[in-house]
Amino acid sequence: MSLADFKSAPLLRPMLNIGFPWDMYTGRYYKGKDGENILNGGLAPFSGVAGLPNMFKTVISLYQLGAAMDNYACAVMAAHDAENTLSVERIHSNFMQFNSLSGVDLILEERLFFSDATVYMGNEWFSDLKTYSKKRRGDMKNRVTTPFYNHRSGEFLKVPSPTLSFLDSLSGLQTDSTQTMFDKTEIGESGLNMLAMKASGAKSQMIEQMTSVTAPAGIFALQTAHIGEKPQLDQYKPNVKKLKFLKGDLNLKRVPENFSFLTGNCWYCANLSTMIGDDKLPEFPRDADDDLKGDTDLICITVINLRGKFGPSGIPVDIIVSQLEGVKVGLTEYCYIKSHNYFGLQDKDGKYAKGAVNYRLALAPDVSMNRKTIREKIEENAELKRALTITAEMCWMKNHWHQLEHDLFCTPAELYEQIKAKGYDWSILLNTRGFWTFQEDKHPLNFLSTKDLLEMRVGRYHPAWYPKSAKEMGITLSNTASAEAPAPVAAV
Repeated sequence: MSLADFKSAPLLRPMLNIGFPWDMYTGRYYKGKDGENILNGGLAPFSGVAGLPNMFKTVISLYQLGAAMDNYACAVMAAHDAENTLSVERIHSNFMQFNSLSGVDLILEERLFFSDATVYMGNEWFSDLKTYSKKRRGDMKNRVTTPFYNHRSGEFLKVPSPTLSFLDSLSGLQTDSTQTMFDKTEIGESGLNMLAMKASGAKSQMIEQMTSVTAPAGIFALQTAHIGEKPQLDQYKPNVKKLKFLKGDLNLKRVPENFSFLTGNCWYCANLSTMIGDDKLPEFPRDADDDLKGDTDLICITVINLRGKFGPSGIPVDIIVSQLEGVKVGLTEYCYIKSHNYFGLQDKDGKYAKGAVNYRLALAPDVSMNRKTIREKIEENAELKRALTITAEMCWMKNHWHQLEHDLFCTPAELYEQIKAKGYDWSILLNTRGFWTFQEDKHPLNFLSTKDLLEMRVGRYHPAWYPKSAKEMGITLSNTASAEAPAPVAAV
């Protein structure tokens, strides 16, 4: 027997792009068929979102799931509410920010299935999930084509169309075995002393199987979990930290230990602050009429990846959330670049923007904004929105991607001017998408990643879809190989 007799797995497992900062936090680029750079990052096959009470775990989770539903037209979602506190209306409300989902009855469209603890015990729900997974594995009709390309075989990677599985929450999940203990024993009786151990054992068995259920069937599972203070009977005994980036006096509540190391990403909502100014008015008002003093609708949640298998752990990043509208991606991106020395922001004269009342992005210099108008302009201007994403991703690369080829690093102002000097039209380049899609989805926008733009600046890449060829534009492409050329991608 030789190594060739072993069955080989795909060299890449696609993750679903869900936007900034998730994609950059967990992703890396792969070369596509035409030399484009495709970011494989975002929603992993098994993820968790954890936090103390009222830390918007469900809102963060629904944003990630909604972004995946919005970006991938063939994606469907099964949500299970183990605590009987979620509703279809709340899901639809959080999905209103996504163009393709806003106002759509996802139940009627058969893209959303909803269940709760009144119809499923935890073991019954998981049993049906396993049955669903087994049926999908052998069904070749549900296969869709990714842009990830095997340069050796000349084939695209094909995978099952994505199903999103949401459990809210793992901490509140009850099984038949624990319910039987409740039914047979009165509150306070010794028979319930073993309840926590019984519940933990059942959940541990479920989590142990989760990755084998999700990955082969194109299922992307996301589960929330509660965090609380760890009981300490011995005041002199030091707290042992099982998760390095979680405070020693906190732990996951009613969740088995394997949840922390079998999830591909475990996002921890670590801190929360309201976004109101010294005048008690909203820091970023919706419009000119949004002037209610003490309005705490807009909040900032600091999120940390406790366990990142696809990227670094422990890097805090602020997510801006409206309690009414959900995650505000554009404001999240703006606050990120502002907090890193106003990266890519400038005043009307193209100078450093710090201290300026009005400012603009170097990648969108024609749009002037200020603190009171930026939120509204992000909603109205698609090019500004796209320029913000590119700027934030460049800032993330500068801060964290030290392995990136050094000749690609530049400021947004340098990127804008040097690409413009080559003859490219920025109004065309900003009318694009940065997330990959399945070929069967036939998305109306052309694909252009941030790394594509960086390579265009140094003459290493030209989009095949651009109205003019590189030759017509007088651009000679460099044959310099990328220092971070990825391994070829195996087809399924």
